[in-house]
Amino acid sequence: MKSLQLSNYIRAYKLNGESQRILKNARNITIDTVLNDMKTLEFTLPYSESLQTEQNLIYRNERFIVKKIEQSRQNGKVVTAYSAFIELADRTIKKIEFQNLSFQAAAEKILNNSGWTVGHVEEISNEVFAMIDENKTRMYLLRELARVSGYE
Repeated sequence: MKSLQLSNYIRAYKLNGESQRILKNARNITIDTVLNDMKTLEFTLPYSESLQTEQNLIYRNERFIVKKIEQSRQNGKVVTAYSAFIELADRTIKKIEFQNLSFQAAAEKILNNSGWTVGHVEEISNEVFAMIDENKTRMYLLRELARVSGYE
């Protein structure tokens, strides 16, 4: 019996987050790393395969969001997806202010109302953090928090 190595396939999720299917017919799969560790996933699908922009994909344990689907005469559809964390870099927070928060609580404050959550964080010390900033993206704020805390 042959087992599938699922991380080698692209898994598509419905817009509500439910698992939809594995894209077994995906071909010419490439990943390019661009600015600030953001990755671009590009692949081709036959015309008969359906996919929507804003759908989530998992490939090699990384989450991507479909941003563009173009018709190609010889290759079917060409799909372009970006690292999911681009969501954290596309909007700015007007003002954020906190003090005396643990790393996890500070990260949760930064991610508040973003649709993202903080997983388990093993605190490396009992340090508390403070931040006052304006007009920065959540990605910038998280990286800054990681830098000053030593989690980077």
